[in-house]
Amino acid sequence: MGRGRWSKWSVGGDERHTLEFGFAYRFDIRAGPKSNGLQPDFWYASARAGSLGEFPTFEAAAQACEDEARRLIEEALQRGDASYDMKLIDEQWTLYLALPHRLRSRKTRTRYK
Repeated sequence: MGRGRWSKWSVGGDERHTLEFGFAYRFDIRAGPKSNGLQPDFWYASARAGSLGEFPTFEAAAQACEDEARRLIEEALQRGDASYDMKLIDEQWTLYLALPHRLRSRKTRTRYK
């Protein structure tokens, strides 16, 4: 279950970032191709419901994910959903919004050597 903060991971060398709130809300960002060998040409953002588009920077993709999360989560909270999962999501959302550098990712796993 998500903790309401970005985590960085990789699959076959492809950089990925995930933001989850409970079991219901998940947002992913992956790096596009690197034509110069250093920086991705774009960042691809998606939610469980589908694509959010391509963005020139990670921060822009993260902002699009946050905007979609805000729309979905705050709409669910306004409906008055009192389930246990929504209480956890509300708590995680509140803590996430209080983070000073919330649009940055952190590495959570390293390759074991």
